[in-house]
This record gives sequence, structure tokens and C-alpha cells, in this order.
Amino acid sequence: MNLLTYLIDHRDGRDGNFLESTDPSDPRIFAVDNGIAFEGFPWNFFVHNWNRIRVPWLRADPIARLRALPPDEPDRLGTLFDMDADAQGVLRVAQPRRPRSIRRRACAWHLTRCSSASPPRRSRASKERSRDLLADVDAGKVKVQ
Repeated sequence: MNLLTYLIDHRDGRDGNFLESTDPSDPRIFAVDNGIAFEGFPWNFFVHNWNRIRVPWLRADPIARLRALPPDEPDRLGTLFDMDADAQGVLRVAQPRRPRSIRRRACAWHLTRCSSASPPRRSRASKERSRDLLADVDAGKVKVQ
């Protein structure tokens, strides 16, 4: 969760913007309100925001996936999820695809498809934050396990 909130420059760390799983076999934290992200202004000055790494270490596999992103493909960071409608019209999570034309919105509907994506400018900002994070990992400023 902290890796995602760092990459999207999340700036609204109020408690209500995060949910904790109640399943003890699959503990997770979810960022459910990302409306103040990608250099949004104004942001919530009165709480500890998650646009920086706050955890003591990050898992090695997501860091390896960030390293594997081709440098000429910043749009690959642009799609958080895709959903397709099944036969009953219920949206189900699908494999992320290249974002469609999303200019200013965070979510776009296309007939039977919903994409949560960001405009290219925001994808480039996430790529820059990814590059900075990897430099901090390499310098030992951010621990990885």
C-alpha cells in the first residue's frame, strides 16, 4: 500500500481513506480514496500523508517489477486496474490494459469496461517517482526484504 501511495503522490492520509482487512489469513491495507494524488492541490496538511515511504522496508518483488518496466513505457504505470462486465453485467477485475483516452479523469467507462487510470502527465510523474525510489533503494535509504 505504501508503495502505491508513494508512486501516486497520495496527499490525504486521513484514517477514513484507508481500510484494513478483517481476514486474519490475508491481512491487507487498502487505499480507498486517492482523490488528492498526483500533485493535487490543495492537500491535507493536518495529517501524516503517505506520499513518502513510511514503512521500515518494502517487499523485494514489487521493487523488482518496477526495475523491469521499460524506460520508454511510462504508460504502463498509468493503469491501476481494468474491469470488464460479465454476462450478467457485473464488473469483474480484468488484466490491466493500456489506458484509453483519459485526459483529466481518474476513471473512465467505455460500454462494458471500466478503467482506473491516469492521464499521461500523471503517468510520467509516477515514473519519475519510481526512478527516485529505485535510486533511494540502491543508495540504501529505503530497505528492501
